[in-house]
Formats: sequence, C-alpha cells, structure tokens
Amino acid sequence: MNRIKVRKAQVKQIVQAAFPNYRGRTFYVELVDSVTFCDLYWGGGSRNFYKIVRTDGQVASLPRNNPWNDPQEGKTLPLGEEFAVVQHSHFCGKDCGITVFLNPVWAPKYLEAGR
Repeated sequence: MNRIKVRKAQVKQIVQAAFPNYRGRTFYVELVDSVTFCDLYWGGGSRNFYKIVRTDGQVASLPRNNPWNDPQEGKTLPLGEEFAVVQHSHFCGKDCGITVFLNPVWAPKYLEAGR
C-alpha cells in the first residue's frame, strides 16, 4: 500500500470540494490504480463515505439505495487521471480522517501544488 500522511495544505482544495464541512486534522493520500468501496453502511459504528472529485472540480457521490445492503459495497472503480476518490472514514464511532485516492501518474503533479 502506498499510503502517505500529508499536510492539509497539500489536499485542501480536493477535500474542501468533497467534504466542505470536514474540520479534522488527519489526511492521507493513497496512490492506487483502483478503489474498492467498503463499509458503506454503519456496521459496528464504522462507515466510509466516498466522493468522486474530477480535476475540473465537479463532485459526485455514490448512489445510495438501501442503507443496510448497499449495492456499491465491494465494487471496484478503476482510477483514472481525470478524477480522484475521497474517503471519509469512521471506525467504531471515531473519525479516522480523510484519504484521497489518486492514480500514481497524477499524484506527483497534484501534491506538488500543495508544497
């Protein structure tokens, strides 16, 4: 896993677009070719929220159907250079922060802007 802890300044723009009300201080970037959606419903106090953010700033959420049996659970999305997936995680009721999933090709250009 290529998970990197980053400063808020490095991901501020993309996190602000995805989760504008997030006030936490924990941010990670993960360099991957695809993202598998998991823990989409509250199970044991744990849940992940996902947003897809395009390079042009448009944001999309996963379609929500049944909160107890989400059809997106376990689905894998290939990650292109034109968008990122942003995950806000809660584990056992505790906010675990934000992870920005980026295609490895796009990540160096994006992270350079935050330095």
